[in-house]
Amino acid sequence: MTKYIKYIFLISFLILFIFGFKNYIGSKIIYSIFTLTSLIMLTYSFKREYYFFEIFFCFFIFLNFWLDFVVTISFYDYFFSEGFGSFTFNKQSLDDILLLSTLVCFSITFSIFLRRKYFPKKNKKLDKIKLSNKFLIFSKKYNILIYLILTIIVGILAFINFKYSIYQRGVANDIEINFFLKYVLQWLLLFGFASFFCVLIDLQISNNIFNKLFTLFILFESLISNLSILSRGNILNSSSIIFAIYKTIRVKRLNYLLFSAIFILIFFVLGIELSSPIRGDESIINSSLVFQDFKTNSESFFKEIIISIKNFFYFIFSRLFGIEALMAVYSLDGLGFDLFYKAFSYKPSIGEVSFFDALKEDYRENTLSKVSITLPGIVAFLYYSGSIYFLLFALLFITVSFSFFEFLIFKYCNSNLLLCSLFSQVIAYRLIHFGYNPSNSYMLLISIFLNVIIIIFFYKIINMIKKNFNI
Repeated sequence: MTKYIKYIFLISFLILFIFGFKNYIGSKIIYSIFTLTSLIMLTYSFKREYYFFEIFFCFFIFLNFWLDFVVTISFYDYFFSEGFGSFTFNKQSLDDILLLSTLVCFSITFSIFLRRKYFPKKNKKLDKIKLSNKFLIFSKKYNILIYLILTIIVGILAFINFKYSIYQRGVANDIEINFFLKYVLQWLLLFGFASFFCVLIDLQISNNIFNKLFTLFILFESLISNLSILSRGNILNSSSIIFAIYKTIRVKRLNYLLFSAIFILIFFVLGIELSSPIRGDESIINSSLVFQDFKTNSESFFKEIIISIKNFFYFIFSRLFGIEALMAVYSLDGLGFDLFYKAFSYKPSIGEVSFFDALKEDYRENTLSKVSITLPGIVAFLYYSGSIYFLLFALLFITVSFSFFEFLIFKYCNSNLLLCSLFSQVIAYRLIHFGYNPSNSYMLLISIFLNVIIIIFFYKIINMIKKNFNI
């Protein structure tokens, strides 16, 4: 089955490459090199002795650079909807962007090579916590109750956050609330609850009592947490956890992966459809079905479905802004470290156009009721410096550093691959969306660090109880 998945990917990749090759107006050789380097980067990250951070970071770079570029030039006539500044789509500029993107892919690939050569390996045969038969019997009996209680707690706090708009994407918060409580709630909804599920599931897998149907609780937690913060990204945490479960289990892995993938897609579309009206946007499916430029009374239902699918994918790709952000920065005058430091120290405020949007003259709504911005991402942000060498070295350093952080999580958190995958995805995703209040990014790292400390402490308590009470 795995080989069929690989064949499907390679055939799809080849088809898209051909479409892009036909529609690219610059050098076909440069386009081909960019394609090959992107493919090598992505596939190399999945090789033996993989690290989840490398997989997610490479995947996001591949998605936001190669795939976004190829799909946009092939099916949407070079229209990058999130803004490209003063970038002129002439042959030389396009070739420069693809060459720069090629170097980015090479730098990340090289960093993975260095990590594999000099880093210690994650020993998956490390002893994991084994619980007593008494506790296993109790856990099996009340397994579903444990998941239900945790999910109910998630639902209650998600409802409180939603009702009072304590933390929501695209909305400025003007509610007076204790600083500590606000950030605890934000942490729990972003990845705190997900990390608790990771600990629970890992313990159950290690003791052979995990029921794969309980995967639905992971999807449901991600859905309601993301709806609460008005985010459409419920696919992220759930996918990273399920991917790690797939890597951890040994029985019927592919069946589990396919089953999970179907429900991930269902919950993802459901999340988009439910959150769009709440955010003040029209339902993607409904807006596609009544898209007047394409539909007439005599058109068939089949054609309407095709239009809906096309517009749905356009919505997805309009949220990818890696390579077009690089285009926007590339086209700026005055690149240099002065601009880089200015961007890094910038503090956003309500009513003011964001730093990046102001540079590319993309004036968006920024009020208490709605905050709309675009982000440069880590690649374009580093290129504010105007130095290719700085960009490439920084990416190498970032990749190696966060891979080492993943190793520490693995070593001190009961060899929990689920936690490694979750936190690595959170960091990789934030890097791809880097640029909003960048000097405040340490808050995310502190949150993850404290989350890890709490889990380490929890495992120590479990070991202590097991040692003293044989549980």
